[in-house]
Amino acid sequence: MITYADISSPYLLVSELDLVEFSAQSTLQLVITDASSATVISCSYTPVDGVVRVYDLDRLLSPLIEGVMADFTFTVNNNSTTFHIVQSRVAISQTGADFIAGHFLSPVTFTRDTTLQRREMVTLLCSAATDVTAACTYVDDSDVIHTDNVSLETGLAAGLHEVECSPSLLVNDSLGTLVFYVVRAGDRSMSFRVSPTATARCAMLMRNDFGAWEPCYFEGMNEVTPDITREFVQVGGIQRPLRVQEQENTKSFTGPLRPGEVQLFCSLARSTDIVLLEDGAATDPVVISGQEVKYTDDDAHIPSITFTWHRASLRTMMHVPVTPRIFDDTFDETFE
Repeated sequence: MITYADISSPYLLVSELDLVEFSAQSTLQLVITDASSATVISCSYTPVDGVVRVYDLDRLLSPLIEGVMADFTFTVNNNSTTFHIVQSRVAISQTGADFIAGHFLSPVTFTRDTTLQRREMVTLLCSAATDVTAACTYVDDSDVIHTDNVSLETGLAAGLHEVECSPSLLVNDSLGTLVFYVVRAGDRSMSFRVSPTATARCAMLMRNDFGAWEPCYFEGMNEVTPDITREFVQVGGIQRPLRVQEQENTKSFTGPLRPGEVQLFCSLARSTDIVLLEDGAATDPVVISGQEVKYTDDDAHIPSITFTWHRASLRTMMHVPVTPRIFDDTFDETFE
């Protein structure tokens, strides 16, 4: 809910527009147009006790936002103001202006796990020139802790930016093994714990609750259940298969999740734009057909989420094996 007269920033979250209050002593004319000047809504309202309440503008505008943000012009009784409205599929407990200035566009607000093989990124909306840095923690062979600040981007101009913050960019063998880092941009921060475990068995890239691309990594197992349907035809008194169609359904388990990662996978459950990440590259679009999302606030409970999905192409993928290796990725490749 937001009061139109109190809006002080051109940036708004679309979820704030579930209820918009206008002060008016007579008929209020509201016209909303998009960036192409096409009319989205044009209505007249009669005030009650000097107030006009307009509901569900969020549901009207959210489908019109492609990606993170779109511009809309509100004309109230011939007075026009253009707002940069950011996608938000969840309600936020603070104003959109404060959230955008103090957070990356991600549902994750606590520490998340990563590995050196994973690609990580953050998305931010800047209102002024901004530097992005990573405060890194290393441990050497003598268990001595070292720290270092690494610059990821300098002087980002006002606007929307996607910054890669993969742990592989922060490796510094002279200081030891990277174990933890915090990405900062102004008042925004995102912390990562670097795990020595192998990379995920399944990875997806999705548009999160704010329309920003964000990776999700499944550390649990994959369970594949092909769904095969057949159509037959009678030829010369003999039944013959006419068409065989296969849909390879995969059930992927997240494995144990840190508290901060639960909301990431809840965002995946809500997402409509998802692609597979294979060998670090985005490949096939994915359709999620089911999920088991259930967790508690019990300190002893370790949450785990399961997703059932298939490739949008409905084609089964055959993975061609590579030349066998003497050692796996945990060994020094010098011996090969």
